[in-house]
Amino acid sequence: MQISLSELCQSLVDEFAIALTMLKRSHPTVKVNSLKLALGQTGQDIAQGEDANALILDNRYPGSDSGWRLELDLGERPQAKIEGVKRPIVSRTDAMVLDIIADEPVTVIDGISSRWRDFFATFHVTRVMDLVRVDEGQLEKMILKSNSLQVREFRQKAFLLKLPLPALGASDLQNKSLYDILKLPINEVQKSFRHPVTPAETTYLFEVLDLLNVVIDSRHLQKTSLHQLIGL
Repeated sequence: MQISLSELCQSLVDEFAIALTMLKRSHPTVKVNSLKLALGQTGQDIAQGEDANALILDNRYPGSDSGWRLELDLGERPQAKIEGVKRPIVSRTDAMVLDIIADEPVTVIDGISSRWRDFFATFHVTRVMDLVRVDEGQLEKMILKSNSLQVREFRQKAFLLKLPLPALGASDLQNKSLYDILKLPINEVQKSFRHPVTPAETTYLFEVLDLLNVVIDSRHLQKTSLHQLIGL
């Protein structure tokens, strides 16, 4: 499948946004402002007589038939610089619920059985993030091949995960699963936080949990803790 250079850049930025979000949550003192990537076999590699890299982009991406260098500036105004040419890029920085399951297999989405997993794999869709990135053209092909609108339902479920993570502190219930948290009275959960939280903040937490209960397979909810959701 061919994609444009700008689409590749955006895809890379999305991946790094997820990775950096998780890094910040586990190591809050770490800061990353920029990244430099060498993709494919570069002219410098050839000039120095080095072995070719494993990934050669010849005839796959525009810009260079022997690879090229990409720089990402992840500051306040994110931009990409490709072979010295700057271009703005749109990147999100707010942590989303999607971030915590982006790399999980598509089977964590409720209703996606092993049969559907194998179906999606034929379209190179194996992770939740892959499902989020399915465009309308690819979706139409999937619907035609499967003769089912469930494909659209599954993608929409993944889209629903694009909402901000609850901004809450540590809780005495943080090791409980999201499944078990949902079974508790909302006022009990509110009192469990070590720093005061407002009723509105607790309500939003339960809105997120209710959505996850609809979108995510219950077995995955039982394996995911409150600690994993709020990152503390």
